[in-house]
Amino acid sequence: MRQALKVYYDGKNFFGSQRQPDKRTVEGELLKSLKKLKIRIKDFKCAGRTDKGASALGNVFAFTCDLKPIPGAINSKLPGDIRVLAAREVDDKFNPRYAALGRIYKYFLYDEGYSVSRIRKAARAFKGEHSFHNFAILERRSPIRSIRNIEVKKADSFFIFTVFGESFLWQMIRRMANALKMAGEGRMTPVDIEKLLNSEHRNKIPPLPPENLVLWAVEYPFEFEHEGYSVKKLREDILKRQTEAKRETLISELLLEEI
Repeated sequence: MRQALKVYYDGKNFFGSQRQPDKRTVEGELLKSLKKLKIRIKDFKCAGRTDKGASALGNVFAFTCDLKPIPGAINSKLPGDIRVLAAREVDDKFNPRYAALGRIYKYFLYDEGYSVSRIRKAARAFKGEHSFHNFAILERRSPIRSIRNIEVKKADSFFIFTVFGESFLWQMIRRMANALKMAGEGRMTPVDIEKLLNSEHRNKIPPLPPENLVLWAVEYPFEFEHEGYSVKKLREDILKRQTEAKRETLISELLLEEI
């Protein structure tokens, strides 16, 4: 049988999603947990490769196996920064990368006084089909990609860029986010972005850090049914980390007042 897993992970302690020798990766942890459960697998595939430090709310992994995997059982063998939220049986030829209808990424940018209106105008320049050779590492792949939409929102002290598209190139979102940051600073205009999307121009935009990037969702012609207990445990873990982060923020603010 072939199974697909919907997986959450906090990427800051991983060297990316793909297996690497002697490195802690998402695939590596998943494979170790399945091995501990004595589930024999083959043809292990991933929907979207994420860089070192990048996180995911809904990356998808698929494999052929001899026993039906149960999310709760897999999670019992996993570290706390990775959780399987759902599992479902799929077609024998299912490849999570090529079967995906679309992907949604979010990039979180701390606001250092950027212009909201300039960022929103610049974001519109990315919509549609373009050559993203100046916004990605191509690895001999076609630079042509289509962006369905980019949403720009403010939440507290952060901008949230939500990017919708069918597929993306390596570092593409992080480089697009940097262009929007530069637009917010007044150092780039929509016209500048349009020129960079023109195949005749060569001037690569550097990427922003991966820690602020989240693969939010991978879209398929079917839905995953979340396992209630696994979602409950993830919520508890996130709320605990949120409390710890608020405590650290408060201590930092008091220290700054005192120094």
